Amino acid sequence: MGRFFTSLILIGIISYPALAKSVPEAHKHIIEHISVTAMAAKTCPGMTENAVLIVMAAAIHKMDIELLLKSGPYKFLYHQNLAKHKASIKKHGVDIFCTVAWMLYGKDGVNVKGLLSKD
Repeated sequence: MGRFFTSLILIGIISYPALAKSVPEAHKHIIEHISVTAMAAKTCPGMTENAVLIVMAAAIHKMDIELLLKSGPYKFLYHQNLAKHKASIKKHGVDIFCTVAWMLYGKDGVNVKGLLSKD
């Protein structure tokens, strides 16, 4: 009985990244934007996410933002991106991460303007 459950867990771990491939490319980009801004809001002093713009961006691309909270490929990608950002912070430092996040998503961001704001 123990081997059966271990096998199921291993199959789930191995196949979960494959599920992430089923996420449309546009949604992967939205998930990346959300994960960067979430990490910046958590890590960078004085930065906050613009939740209205984030929800609007997801809606434009017909993505249900609540999918990030449910189990499945969306949540997997979101947490995978958060882990990637944590590793980047560990490698390069908080100041570098916060500067880049602001350059990409701040008031005059070169990627998506206004997803981050400063208090």
